[in-house]
Amino acid sequence: MKKILKVIVLLLLTIVIFPLLILGSDYLFGGYNYESDIDCINDYVGFGYQVNKVLYKYENENKEILLYESNNGTFFNCILEKKSKNNKYLYRFKKSSNTPPITWNKEWEEVDKNLKYIFVDYQDDIKDIDCMGYEPEGTKIYYKLKDGKEESCWIYIIDKSQNEN
Repeated sequence: MKKILKVIVLLLLTIVIFPLLILGSDYLFGGYNYESDIDCINDYVGFGYQVNKVLYKYENENKEILLYESNNGTFFNCILEKKSKNNKYLYRFKKSSNTPPITWNKEWEEVDKNLKYIFVDYQDDIKDIDCMGYEPEGTKIYYKLKDGKEESCWIYIIDKSQNEN
């Protein structure tokens, strides 16, 4: 009787734990199904929000920040994870926002422990931001609001992984 009970418990545990292990391993190690950052984004966003025009892209060995205008004119800010496999990069979607750049926030947006970014109105505004001892890389970007009004701002990047090389 005890032997049958042990077999039943072991079978139930196997039925429950095995799918959880598969899903967990796919989450931790998988999901890098795209050879193109654009294909990765387009597969995750709705049809009306496909990438129409890339406004800015920054990438390092394992992350990518991509700002784009969708085919219906919406501004998007996407974060992708990437890894190298067989001398090719594969991408995985991490997060996305369709909020225009927020320039009044003086806190760095953290992508991971090495990569941070911030939006400011003017190039010299970075002087008023704590850059934690790093020299950020700045680029002026141009984008449209949903009502069609054209705007611009600066995006500054701190990439500690690039500074270590």
